[in-house]
Amino acid sequence: MEIILVGFFIGLLGSVHCIGMCGPIAIVIPTVKNNLILSKFIYNLGRIFTYVFLGFFAGIIGERIYLDKFQNYFSFISGLILLAGVIIYLNQSRILKIKLIGLFLNFLKNKIAENFKIRKYKSVFITGILNGLLPCGFIYIALSGAVITGDKISGMIYMLFFGIGTLPVMMGVSVYGSRLKKYFGNRFAKISPVFLTLVALLLILRGMNLGIPVISPEMKKEVKTEILICD
Repeated sequence: MEIILVGFFIGLLGSVHCIGMCGPIAIVIPTVKNNLILSKFIYNLGRIFTYVFLGFFAGIIGERIYLDKFQNYFSFISGLILLAGVIIYLNQSRILKIKLIGLFLNFLKNKIAENFKIRKYKSVFITGILNGLLPCGFIYIALSGAVITGDKISGMIYMLFFGIGTLPVMMGVSVYGSRLKKYFGNRFAKISPVFLTLVALLLILRGMNLGIPVISPEMKKEVKTEILICD
């Protein structure tokens, strides 16, 4: 359950930031057969598909580096990763200036522009898939958490709920357009790092096992017992 909550809240809080980068694309997604809601929903399903796909590979990385011994410290490590991700996010403009990232970004933008010309549900879905690959600090934060889960299925579930967390805000922007973008952008975009920092600190406190009710409850370690059967 914890893995679901962490992924979901990173998506929910991070989606406010996503309005700035992904919002313009979401607003101008072509409407297929005059069905606005379905077109926007299929586009967002494409984004979530990419997140789950990336979660699969993040989970495999977790399996390969054998993170089993860190599972008991999942909350603490997730908090540290989230805190580091917020720092990276605040310096994201510098990261985007790296040449290879710039070339990849231009490639994605060109492919998205090509799909805009085709008013079909398939092209809308592909646009969502491509959009999910756009460089984004919060996606990297979520993927780091998916690695910590330690297996590909958990990594996929983690990223699925990350995507679901982004859905309310991104569907709102897709349907209601620039008015919602302006409202969220001006009032909440700068607040999201603060909320994520608070979530990170709570996760760290929870993982520290301090015995504080709700905030940092003491978690009893499982004691394995062996039953010896004598012939």
